[in-house]
Amino acid sequence: MPDRPTAEDSDDPPRVDPVAFERLQREVTDLRLQIGDEVRTGRLVVVDEAGIARARITAESGGDCRFVLLDEDGFERISLRGLDEVGAIEVAARSRSGEPTRAEMVAHDPSGEDGCMVGLYLFDRGNAVAGFHVFEEHQADVWPEPS
Repeated sequence: MPDRPTAEDSDDPPRVDPVAFERLQREVTDLRLQIGDEVRTGRLVVVDEAGIARARITAESGGDCRFVLLDEDGFERISLRGLDEVGAIEVAARSRSGEPTRAEMVAHDPSGEDGCMVGLYLFDRGNAVAGFHVFEEHQADVWPEPS
């Protein structure tokens, strides 16, 4: 006597419980409405057509947010950062030493009795070599002093 076909052997799809299906459909719809058009994640990497990471966005619970534009080899060319009460933009160039040479612009919200501060700083192979900053209601400071 030949074996009888089992449910796994059958070409017929398994039966779906209509009540369970409706409940699942409502749950999925509710979830979709809750997130709307948003995708929520702590890290997002954007890749080009070849699959190479070209941009990275990160957000951490401590308030640190970062958006980085990457060269094809992963070098961080441009970086935007937002920390609690601080914003920064950094533009970097490769140096022969391996430590990037860069320019950084920062802005700090007021802290304690001090007012806000904005500044521009230059780094040569990782070492701060020049800067210009101003604290609210104070004279601008340039270093090193122009000769």
